[in-house]
Amino acid sequence: MTSSFTTQSTMPLPDQFFAIARNCAQHGAPLYAHLLRETGEEIAAGGPLAALLQPFAEEPFPRMFPLRLMSLVHRWVLSGELPELAAYYPSAGGTLPPEGAWPLFREACLAHRDRLRWQLPQRHQHNQVARAGALLGGLLWVARVTERPLWLLEVGSSAGLLLRTDRYRDSRWLPQVFAVAPPLEGRLEVVGRRGCDPDPIDPTTPEGRLTLRSAIWADLVEHLRMLDEAIEVCRQVPAWVECADAAEWLPDRLAERPSQATTVVFHSMTLGQMAESSRERMLAALHRAGAATTAGSPLAWLRLEVAQGLTSTEATPLAELRLALWPGGEDRLLATSDTNGMGTRWLA
Repeated sequence: MTSSFTTQSTMPLPDQFFAIARNCAQHGAPLYAHLLRETGEEIAAGGPLAALLQPFAEEPFPRMFPLRLMSLVHRWVLSGELPELAAYYPSAGGTLPPEGAWPLFREACLAHRDRLRWQLPQRHQHNQVARAGALLGGLLWVARVTERPLWLLEVGSSAGLLLRTDRYRDSRWLPQVFAVAPPLEGRLEVVGRRGCDPDPIDPTTPEGRLTLRSAIWADLVEHLRMLDEAIEVCRQVPAWVECADAAEWLPDRLAERPSQATTVVFHSMTLGQMAESSRERMLAALHRAGAATTAGSPLAWLRLEVAQGLTSTEATPLAELRLALWPGGEDRLLATSDTNGMGTRWLA
């Protein structure tokens, strides 16, 4: 069985911006669609931003460089550094139409070129709590089938928001993420929550909250409200997120699996952010553990990822929720959603 993930050769940088602009336009983010499209046009024309962003031109598309740029400028807006631009950002209370934002956005990038070069290499951590809808259906499915409590291990946890997925079961926003909802009844007991990330974020600090909010598309105000509710859950429900590479962390965790519980290794929109060597070593460790799993202590691998990598510049990327359950290891498709977790359609 493979990971259902394929890497992609480098896409020209303007095309990366155009592809994500189309995605934003299709998902209710006109400001981001406009800014991404204009940035792509300027790069293609060889304008000043082309030289500034040239060092990132060879990055693979799954590393989401255009969204890292958007997140960084969004952070400046939310922190009050760009009040004129904030008038166009719904996340900051702005109401002006998107078309007027481009000159100010461009000016901000050029004026802060040194900060851009220093901060843009950082990994994109897009914390979309809406992905909990699909994951919750998967966790409930595993709990029903194995009739055991769950021990959660998340790879690429970032702030650990999704380690609390079961605690969003009664959230007011949960029904909004489904096109076809999974069965949400049944007992779901979680006996442990551990995760790893190369750059973990503490969501309960002001700095951590700002980092998480800046990664949300500025048009999606409701998603910001969902994030704020999730941060409150994090204050109430402990979870341990270690600073570690998944390939080094996961084998040790799998070796200490509790008996009489189902261990669930899960991740969402993470594989494309990982170095190939780390990804392959992590998956090899997971499959070795699966092959050695007995009926007394099941192992599940639950993941919400783009099935073929982000290879298409035309179609909106579709994420698949897939599950492998050992003993046996049969792989099945449970649901689909967009990459933000919205429009989740349960198939199982």
